[in-house]
Amino acid sequence: MGCGASSGPAPVAPVAPAPPAEADLGISPARIEAASQGDEIAQDDFFRQLFRFSENGDEQKLCDLLNAWPASVKQRGAWETSVNAARFQQTRVLQNMLDLGVDPPIGEDDEEVNPLIKALQRGYWDVVGVLVPKALQHDFSTKLLEESMLDFVVAGDYNTLRRFMKSFQIPGSGKLLCAALLLSPDNLGPIADEMVSMIVEHMDDFNKPSSFTPDAKKVKVGWESFSPIHAACRAKKTFNRKLIQSLIDKEVVLSEWGTEMFAETNWGGKRHSKTFAKRLPLHYAAENHHSSFKIIELLAKAYPEAMFKHVDDKPGRKLPCQCIRPSDEAKQQLEELMYEYVCARFDSVNKSEKGECIQLIRMALVFEQARTLKEHKLSRGKLSFVVEELMPTVLEASQDVDFTAELQRFVEAHPRVDLGRTSAAKVAVESIHNISEVLKSDFWQLLTLAECGGIDVAQLKELVNHELEARLKWVVSRISREGEGEGEGETAGLGTEGTTDSPSRSDAVRYGIFILSGLIAQIIAAQPKKVPKKDDEEDYEGHDFEGFEEDEDAGAESAVAEVLCSVGATLQSSETLDVIVGAYCQELQLPKDWNLLGVLRQGLDGCAVNGIFFSGGDLVMKKYVPVRSATFEWIRGLFENTFLHRYTRDRRGGKVPDALTVEEVDQVFNCGSWLEYEIRRQKVYQELQEKGPAWTGEFRTDVCTKGERAEWFQSDQYPGGINEHWLYHGTSGAGESGITEGDFRLNLAGSNAGTLYGNGAYLAEAVSKSGEYTTPHGAKNLRTILLCLSCLGRVNYNDEKRPDGDELANSCKGGGFQSILGDREKIRGTYREIIVFDDNLIYPGYICRYKRVEKEKEES
Repeated sequence: MGCGASSGPAPVAPVAPAPPAEADLGISPARIEAASQGDEIAQDDFFRQLFRFSENGDEQKLCDLLNAWPASVKQRGAWETSVNAARFQQTRVLQNMLDLGVDPPIGEDDEEVNPLIKALQRGYWDVVGVLVPKALQHDFSTKLLEESMLDFVVAGDYNTLRRFMKSFQIPGSGKLLCAALLLSPDNLGPIADEMVSMIVEHMDDFNKPSSFTPDAKKVKVGWESFSPIHAACRAKKTFNRKLIQSLIDKEVVLSEWGTEMFAETNWGGKRHSKTFAKRLPLHYAAENHHSSFKIIELLAKAYPEAMFKHVDDKPGRKLPCQCIRPSDEAKQQLEELMYEYVCARFDSVNKSEKGECIQLIRMALVFEQARTLKEHKLSRGKLSFVVEELMPTVLEASQDVDFTAELQRFVEAHPRVDLGRTSAAKVAVESIHNISEVLKSDFWQLLTLAECGGIDVAQLKELVNHELEARLKWVVSRISREGEGEGEGETAGLGTEGTTDSPSRSDAVRYGIFILSGLIAQIIAAQPKKVPKKDDEEDYEGHDFEGFEEDEDAGAESAVAEVLCSVGATLQSSETLDVIVGAYCQELQLPKDWNLLGVLRQGLDGCAVNGIFFSGGDLVMKKYVPVRSATFEWIRGLFENTFLHRYTRDRRGGKVPDALTVEEVDQVFNCGSWLEYEIRRQKVYQELQEKGPAWTGEFRTDVCTKGERAEWFQSDQYPGGINEHWLYHGTSGAGESGITEGDFRLNLAGSNAGTLYGNGAYLAEAVSKSGEYTTPHGAKNLRTILLCLSCLGRVNYNDEKRPDGDELANSCKGGGFQSILGDREKIRGTYREIIVFDDNLIYPGYICRYKRVEKEKEES
């Protein structure tokens, strides 16, 4: 029975309990009263005594003390006491605290107030069991539990894993299943089967991709974007066929790509990692020497198109049939399946459907390039008959100049949404096949034929040019016909997730930009990569491409690159480009100094652009910043000027480096995010005019020590200013993509740090503070700090030792402020932190990838 429970009937006339005596609780009623009135010294005495009771396991006295000051359960000191109870494995004490209303922030990554972290660190599973019901309500703590179970899988600790899943009812996950298939010890025998079966039994989603960063001290294998079907095809287990059949019966997606990753250690005294090309499940099964042909056949028949996909979805790489060892009979058996599939599709093809014909021609060309089967074994001879009969239909130019249906499909695929409040808003355009799928158009599929060869390139150039120019001219005609007054600012559809019956002028403009971005993405992917020259002294802007050179390791130009570059060169001087881009810049109020037209022209030449796609309905680009440019020097100077050698608990025992050195910088052109930022800062300016400023002052990032500070954001429409500053935000590799390609997601606040001032986006003026929350990623093991343009408006300055996070957060949610400045430098001698609670008040302008430097050695 808990300490708050009672027995027997309630008395008729209840009597108020007498206050606890000093001898009983170790603190006088007067001191308890003072603590409840806000006396910080009395509060320290109160929670010090609470600590003692939790450490000694004195349940009754701890409950009496909490009851003496009921509001104490909401204080940080009570949360810290719960961690102390977990530290000393006082399970009943912790349970009583929860029963009395102590609600520690189990969803936050702060080991000083989250008892779950301490319980997992020490392996106190009975304590963990008490916290599991609350933990499963939060993404962060659920991931903590998952990571702990992952350790059991890697160690082959089946019994503890079973306790977690059976007793605590913690659900399984794709990550756990992948680990059980790929990372569990080979000597487990039947236990491995039981482990996999148990995880499958407790799983709901078998398609969610997983990632695993290898720990060189434990395992040497990891993966990126792996789902259970990838792992099952890659695993060297005897039960694969049954499991794969089960996953196929569950209708898992077989068209998603997975990437395997290996870690290498002690190479040149540094840790290195290498990422392999992406593969479909069929590729993994074909490469797996433990797979029988029955498994390969099972996958091929479930998703036949996979037989014609190259590794990494790039021509020249291996097909599944080529992944099988040449001596295997299975290789020719898979070729026979390919041949039978193409013949069956040909017999039923609708020759009036150009897209279907293109797909079939491509499959026939791919097969003929790869086949090792002798012609006499082909029942209908070479598949050239497919190409000869269908090609005339494919090469007919489109006579339909009305692309309204294609525009409507674009609008449906790209609704404009608020990037900070909507997930899965990104639609990639780097794949020709993806664009074709989005628009349901055969136009982009034409390019897939150039990938395969066996087609007249000159004729294809002419046809692609015709089709592309026809679409862009149609967009220009829509812009002119529907006038200049529609679709600007907030009326452009921002924040609407549905579609309209009739696409607007704004939709037509975005459709034109989408086509251009798709073309640029193909040009960049298809031709030898161009990278910034290392010895450049100038900042290359506009149409100047001299600052880029071809990658020495790049291969020769392909036929598809020849077609695309020809089309790109034609567009360079096209008037349609100027009209469409100009209309888009005006609608989204983009900074003139961005020179979006110039950057797109660089992209058409295959230069400068380091990524281009659509997110939340609008264009996103990343552009290399040359190493010797004024902008790069400015950022390098900021890193040097704002680095402070100070330790905080957020480093979790890690060393403070001696410096952070910038290695790479990308400028971010997130057009939809910029519009959200611009609209919001206009409102902030109005509020400042009405209420006047609050805190005003300088940050360390306001001082420019090198190069030239970026001024593209400045506008003369804000006389007197809007309290706008450049500030830092440290993040992971996934966070880098998520924030710059989408926006800050405030529902994820606290996933990398504590939330002392509430669930907002935390920024810093010192680069060393933001560096506490970064993790190495990518082939170079660099870390990422985002340099963010931040509109702080009216700042609520706070220098309290124990700030009320909820109260401060509410002051920025309708309470007259836009941001908080937590001055921990004044209180603790650490750092000042800046917190905002509206993602639209922050624009991530630059991605800064860096490495940590220690004296006489470097740590990535």
